[in-house]
Amino acid sequence: MINATGTWNNPVLPQYPGTESFAYRQMHTRDYVSAEEHAGHRVAVVGGGISAVQLLTEISRHATTFWYTRREPVFREEGFRPEVEGRETIERVTAAAEAGLPTQSIVSYTGLVWSDEAREAAARGALDRRPMFTGIEPHGVREADGTLTTVDTILWATGFRPSLEHLAPLNLTNEQGGIAVRGTEVRADPRIHLIGFGPSQSTVGANRAGRAAVGL
Repeated sequence: MINATGTWNNPVLPQYPGTESFAYRQMHTRDYVSAEEHAGHRVAVVGGGISAVQLLTEISRHATTFWYTRREPVFREEGFRPEVEGRETIERVTAAAEAGLPTQSIVSYTGLVWSDEAREAAARGALDRRPMFTGIEPHGVREADGTLTTVDTILWATGFRPSLEHLAPLNLTNEQGGIAVRGTEVRADPRIHLIGFGPSQSTVGANRAGRAAVGL
């Protein structure tokens, strides 16, 4: 059996005090359409990954943005070469998946990479990060220093988890909370192959893994 549900249908949506009280729009990366729809608004972007940086870069050209993360974002000052750092990242993600460790975001392995667009956004102040807010109120978010910042939209760029709930009856998860694989093959049940999981969770990786699995 080949399971190719990936992560897109399982967005991570953190629950913060007051989430249900927010009077305006909350959305996830999955719901994002264009920067223009936020023109003239005040938008809180939450998340420390590549998606958050890309969204801030785009939206800040049309709206007032505020960036919130739990930890200080780490940008790579050196370049990211697919044949060197890219290969090393794939090896680390593959090793973690084969060891059955719970999946993590790719950016946790790579760090954030400076692009020309990101540098331009940083020069405009769009990447000035704020500590994570402590709560959500009807008209905005309560800052770590106690002040209230009014916003029209909270955009959760908080990533995704593997969409594997339908496989729960098969008891594939180990005591660490992960699923050990060898390539695409699940070690606990070699009849099952996961595409879009672990090292194949990117679009390119999923395409490559899918071709390999079909060829088995």
